[in-house]
Amino acid sequence: IGILALLVASADYRSAIISSLVTACICLSVVVITGYVGQISLAQNALAGISAFMLTHIAQSLGIGFPLGLILAALCSVVVGLAVGLPAVRVRGVNLAVTTLATAAALDALVFNNTWFSGGFTGRNVRSPHLFGLNLGLSAGGIRFGILVVVVVALVGLFVARLRNDRLGRAFLAVRSNERAAASIGIDVARAKLVAFSIAAFIAGIGGGLLAYQQQNVNPASFTLWTSL
Repeated sequence: IGILALLVASADYRSAIISSLVTACICLSVVVITGYVGQISLAQNALAGISAFMLTHIAQSLGIGFPLGLILAALCSVVVGLAVGLPAVRVRGVNLAVTTLATAAALDALVFNNTWFSGGFTGRNVRSPHLFGLNLGLSAGGIRFGILVVVVVALVGLFVARLRNDRLGRAFLAVRSNERAAASIGIDVARAKLVAFSIAAFIAGIGGGLLAYQQQNVNPASFTLWTSL
């Protein structure tokens, strides 16, 4: 349905569809961390920003293109996501929300506004994704890139859906229901939380990379504290 919509829609509607799909990818990270584990994170869009900017550095400095560059950038978000998730071992609820919000604020002030990392007001350009010599960027009216986004978001969505019924997913749901009861049946609650934050950060990183490819110029304004909220 998504691919059909991209083929028949006008350029403006096609751009809107792509933007909605990229946002949906980032929101799938919230499904994992909040829907499955019951933890509140207000830093998911900031994690997407880490991946978006790292993608520009990986592509320009290391010359690594799609899809490996996107995966490496998302893994960089996992490192930051683990740091965001560490307080979840001790705190939860509103306290965790405040902690993750403070992390998003720190990333916004200290990282995204660092000229070397983000390029300042001018931002940083990112190369269009290429695969087997085929340009998957916004050429040809954005249809190729739109199809790429549909495929990636569908795969991420399928992974999140299957995760729920997996052994790890059942552990997540047990932690969400009652942490003490989960611990009593042998579930490592701290490990489950950190794994969930890592998976959510990777998914947010994939969404951030797709956003970078769409915008072609990654700007700190896309990842402000208020955008995370």
